[in-house]
Amino acid sequence: MPVLVVETNSVMGRANRLISKLAKEIFLSFEESKIHRGKIDPNGFANRSGVPLRREIMAVDVSKEARRDLFSKAGFEVDEIDSFVVIFGGSLGSRRINDAIIATLSNFPNRFPKVGFFVITGERDFGEVRQELTEVSKVSSAQVVFENYSDELYSYMGNADLVISRAGSNTVAELDYFGVPAILIPLPNSPGDHQTKNARWYCERSEAVFVREGDFSPALLGDMIEKLISSPTKVFHQSFPNKPSDDEVGDAAIRIAKRAIDYAL
Repeated sequence: MPVLVVETNSVMGRANRLISKLAKEIFLSFEESKIHRGKIDPNGFANRSGVPLRREIMAVDVSKEARRDLFSKAGFEVDEIDSFVVIFGGSLGSRRINDAIIATLSNFPNRFPKVGFFVITGERDFGEVRQELTEVSKVSSAQVVFENYSDELYSYMGNADLVISRAGSNTVAELDYFGVPAILIPLPNSPGDHQTKNARWYCERSEAVFVREGDFSPALLGDMIEKLISSPTKVFHQSFPNKPSDDEVGDAAIRIAKRAIDYAL
């Protein structure tokens, strides 16, 4: 039976490294992953396919009307806002990212008068973070709206002027699809430090920066936010292999599926 391996991170995980020795073909998300070909792909079977993206992402409406309706529904007074910043740290959330945003807005209450901050806190620390964000929203010149979870995350990402998040492979691929400026905070001690490599890859091709968690400070984060929201207008849907096209290979999911069918026949 043919074995196909799909690796979405910039550094191949242990399980995939082991099974790749048996693989007929290896699908990589990052061209840089081929640096390891001598170990994982001695026969030259690795190809960059891109990260398979959900159809919901490709269906996100990024028109001005959709953006206005989306953030208005979230609770923002959209006529008073020039830029929207979306912050999230995964399904459980990231206390370090939540704390960093709270500290930045608390220490610089008058710095972002025309900015809306939409914070998806995650479920784990929502009880504590909710109270702190409520207090921050009372003193900050920025508009601060928060939820513990949103089933419209992709819409918020696609319509944001800036995203602050971790640097998992799916998040980075989704940001790249939308062409959104970002501040990326790689998860410390991720296997092979792959989140740092993911973040570097995105920073090299977009309006983005990354900062290690240990280097965070309210002043630094405030400077980064200010710089990126005042940068030239973002370009939606930058060129990326996942993007649907009229080309016969289509997006990454279709490309991988077609190869699997080829091997099965």
